Amino acid sequence: MGKLNRTLEKHDIIRQKSIPLPQQLSNNKSILKHGKIKKIKSEDKYLDSKLSKKIIKQAKQQIIDIKEEEEGNGIIQINPQKPSFHKFTFNNEKEDISLINQKTNEYLHKNETFDNTQILQQDLDAFDKFMSADLKERQNLVDIISDRLTEKKTELNTEILGEYKDTKNLTKNMNPKIVEMYRDVSKVLSQYRSGKLPKAFKIIPSLNDWENILTLTDPDKWTAGAMYQATKLFASNLNNRLVQRFYHKILLPRVRDDISEYKKLNYHLYQALYKAMYKQGAFFKGIIIPLCESTIITSISQDNIPACSLREAFILGTVLQKNSINILHACATILKLIEISKPSPFDAPMYSGPISIFLRILLDKKYELPYKVQDKLIDYYIQFKDNKTQLPVLWHQCLLSFVTNYISSLPESSKNDLLELIKCHFHPKISPVVQNNIKIPSKLLNNLINHIDHIIVKESLLMEE
Repeated sequence: MGKLNRTLEKHDIIRQKSIPLPQQLSNNKSILKHGKIKKIKSEDKYLDSKLSKKIIKQAKQQIIDIKEEEEGNGIIQINPQKPSFHKFTFNNEKEDISLINQKTNEYLHKNETFDNTQILQQDLDAFDKFMSADLKERQNLVDIISDRLTEKKTELNTEILGEYKDTKNLTKNMNPKIVEMYRDVSKVLSQYRSGKLPKAFKIIPSLNDWENILTLTDPDKWTAGAMYQATKLFASNLNNRLVQRFYHKILLPRVRDDISEYKKLNYHLYQALYKAMYKQGAFFKGIIIPLCESTIITSISQDNIPACSLREAFILGTVLQKNSINILHACATILKLIEISKPSPFDAPMYSGPISIFLRILLDKKYELPYKVQDKLIDYYIQFKDNKTQLPVLWHQCLLSFVTNYISSLPESSKNDLLELIKCHFHPKISPVVQNNIKIPSKLLNNLINHIDHIIVKESLLMEE
């Protein structure tokens, strides 16, 4: 803070305090006004003499240029007739220039006659394409996204309303006390982490109307731990036919939603799939086969059913790898997957990534498959000859696992067919390995047969001697 001027006396300071601030500022000469003061210049009514000279000079030059262009043999001519120029005289340098503009406009309007030009039909067609009468409104990216969002919202709202109506119809015929009890159970399961389950929930598998009562508990709101405990409970207390419905309607949608949202599967849901393998027939019929069917259905009919992704197939494939599978269930699943890949019995099989993944996992189990299953697999691969598209690596890996595990039990005709198939669909790294696996065992077998024949001949000669 600055010091007061010593020349000022006390009574002067007191007097200044009583004076208003604007008056103090005006009285104090030491305060300077900051900033530039702009001076407003008054606009002149007439132009400067130098500027008017330049304008007149440019106007004369333009008139002379137009006259020379018309008289000469120029390419562009506005009017073939000779123009009649008016001589402009300027008595005073400050003459109004509006007269020049007026005369030039009059001249241009009088002589604005153009020659008739011929337009080609191609140019007219191009013009009609760009300026057609039936123009549709163009949509921006924002409009397209907003339309799709509204469609998705309407679909979700209709689904929610449908479920709400179904639950309303169910609760009409039920005792209100039971409905209220299972509503409370749903609140418990929506917050469940660990511990014991409610007794009312444990008795659901023993009820005849277990599906309707299970909908009252809102399975979509269950935690992952509650889904694991419910899978254990239903897999151990229901038969294959009923537990298959539980897997298909409740467990599978929850697993797919979790994978699509988080790009991985929750640990408790993975354990639930592991426990679901307790009933292997229900597991294949309720989870694996519907997943593979979804890929073929969406590719043919383009329905709103979400197709099985490769991520889902790999995650569920690890469950199959870690468990021992009954050979009957494995053979039945292989035959069903081959059947699914054909939309009709007369068509060639369609490629599906999830089907190739599950087939490779089942073939790597190295079970002794019946000849019927092996013949179906050979026909499945050989029918891809007609497919002219380039097949991905998963298909080649599946073929490699089949050849390495079952080539010794295949006849020579099927081996030759597989070699021809490799020529049609060749992979630079996998196909040479497949060819070696086909050729080497046959060579070893021929060498062994020749060696045995040679030994037999030797023994027969010795016996004769």
